[in-house]
Amino acid sequence: MTFSRTLFLPLLFVLGCGRAPVAQIHSASEALSRVRKQSECSRALSGEARLSFHGDGRRLAGRMLYLMEVPDRIRFDVISPFGATLSTLTSDGERFSLFDLQEKSFFFGPARTCNVMRFTRVPLPPSALVETLRGRPATIVHERSEIRWVSPLFGGGHYEATLYAGPGIRQELRFGVRDEDYDAPVDAQRLRYLGTRVFEGDRLSYEVTLSRYQRVLRKPTVAGEDPLDVPLPPSGPECDAEVPGLVRFRARETGYDLTIDNEEVWHNPPLPSSSFTQEAPGGVRQLESRCSD
Repeated sequence: MTFSRTLFLPLLFVLGCGRAPVAQIHSASEALSRVRKQSECSRALSGEARLSFHGDGRRLAGRMLYLMEVPDRIRFDVISPFGATLSTLTSDGERFSLFDLQEKSFFFGPARTCNVMRFTRVPLPPSALVETLRGRPATIVHERSEIRWVSPLFGGGHYEATLYAGPGIRQELRFGVRDEDYDAPVDAQRLRYLGTRVFEGDRLSYEVTLSRYQRVLRKPTVAGEDPLDVPLPPSGPECDAEVPGLVRFRARETGYDLTIDNEEVWHNPPLPSSSFTQEAPGGVRQLESRCSD
């Protein structure tokens, strides 16, 4: 027993001694500002991803094309293996629309969280979806905050910030430091937003995790076949900010789980004027949704 302890304790110390930056950030607001500044060149995103969802005893998987523009304009198109559009969600900041081929339905109404949840099943407003897929934290309105460095027993460490709002409402956020920046001064540390959990009392409302960060570029402008066609300009400047390759949304109370696994992402693509609106196709039920958040 003594011999086993003698071997085990040094091993536990080595494994549990998580690496920490030489200099550390000491305020949550500084960490939030740092992450947002790193990607301020990104005004819009376009992407192609694998989409998976499970909840209500169902499991769905497919491919998705998406567009988004700050602060709150989004479009998601779910595509079948044969190239047919199964569902389209659009929100231009004011108007929401959702086409569902399987249900032969077209929902429309104000661009509110409760309406967007018809697609995502997670209580996030459009602006939070735009921020999250760009690798930026969407935060609750809070009264105070704190931050600390956490070194888990196994694996790398991270910053953990906590934001406190009204009674019992808090948000926890995790930020990783790039490996090459552990020895850098505080001002030079580059952070990655790794996830968040939002609590109402002891109840976890929802959780988001982000991983597999990758550097992406601005989408090139491609001229059409007709030389008289003027190509649309990019929606923002040159940009090479990192974005998460994998984003997972979980609503603990309902058990809904949505994962977006990016295959191709571009910053600041050209955006046609109709990108974030859609018309109801023929032969479907049109249903107005006036829910309240």
